[in-house]
Amino acid sequence: MKLRRRTNGIWLVETTHPRTGKRVRLSTGEKDRKAAEREAVKILAALESGKLDGVKFRDVLWHTYRERWASKKSARTFAERAKQLDRHLGDLLVSEIRYSTLVELVKKLQEEGDAPATINRKLSAVSTALKEAVKLEYLSKVPPLPRQKEDNKKDRFLTEEEEEALLNACLMKPARKMESPGPFMKRWRQTATYMRRLLPFLLDTGARLGESQRIDGSCITEVGGQPVVMFYKTKSDKPRVVPLTPRAYKCARKMVIHPLHGKLSTWGLIARFNRIRRQAGVSPEVTLHTMRHTCASRLIQRGVPITVVRDWLGHSSVTVTERYAHLAPARSLTDAVRVLCRSSMDAVRH
Repeated sequence: MKLRRRTNGIWLVETTHPRTGKRVRLSTGEKDRKAAEREAVKILAALESGKLDGVKFRDVLWHTYRERWASKKSARTFAERAKQLDRHLGDLLVSEIRYSTLVELVKKLQEEGDAPATINRKLSAVSTALKEAVKLEYLSKVPPLPRQKEDNKKDRFLTEEEEEALLNACLMKPARKMESPGPFMKRWRQTATYMRRLLPFLLDTGARLGESQRIDGSCITEVGGQPVVMFYKTKSDKPRVVPLTPRAYKCARKMVIHPLHGKLSTWGLIARFNRIRRQAGVSPEVTLHTMRHTCASRLIQRGVPITVVRDWLGHSSVTVTERYAHLAPARSLTDAVRVLCRSSMDAVRH
């Protein structure tokens, strides 16, 4: 057995596989020499027992999904995330996954257009699966994660021109040309009519995509003559009522009876939106969640108090809503100094 140090400071253990006779090199996950020696003893014992042989990441990943994620409210999201990780890492043995493997994964996810926050969530899923492998004694230690720096304060929102372009794209014929476009055109028209109703609803209510997919006709009603939508299944599990504009009311009534409503996964809706976005010539920065940011920014820009916007969007705290505070219309300095002048004059009179 030999210990070798990588350029990143992590110690590797090199040894001969007890059954195949091949040289193997496994990460101890430690930068300290003594800690690495202790981990090397565990690795050798696991090799001797055969617990590190033939266990693929795919097996551990789906075991973790069944044990920890399948019962959660966001199980569908975890399933889609697991499918993507399975595609990239599934065929690797658990014992082959290193820090460098995860760095390569990050590069692939970046090429696919994932934001830093999305990449970090997928890395967390990998880490959870590998921790499960440690518990099952398939792995000695989880490698460190190449987490990405997140910048959640740059909230993109739609301009009126971009909004109009997206809605118009729902009425356009697809750019894709085919010899037999029959079935494709039918699917395109069905998707386009649904998106034509979904987008204004998201823009005028600020609803999360998942919330919009869980409403039905009974959630759309009137309170004191004002049309409202009731969201019962929310991210925080706290129901909320949001008033509807005439446009949102009309779209909501048609949306909930559309054959695609509630039938598509989040990723399916995103894929369909991306086709329409490309057709409209809108920047790839714009996503379905941009509709929520747009609603918040428009409310703030038009003078709605930040506490009202918090209740409208269903934020857990006004601190979350404060990310939009810089968009509020500023009072002029002249108006501000007039307030002080009036106070000073009142003091002089007394």
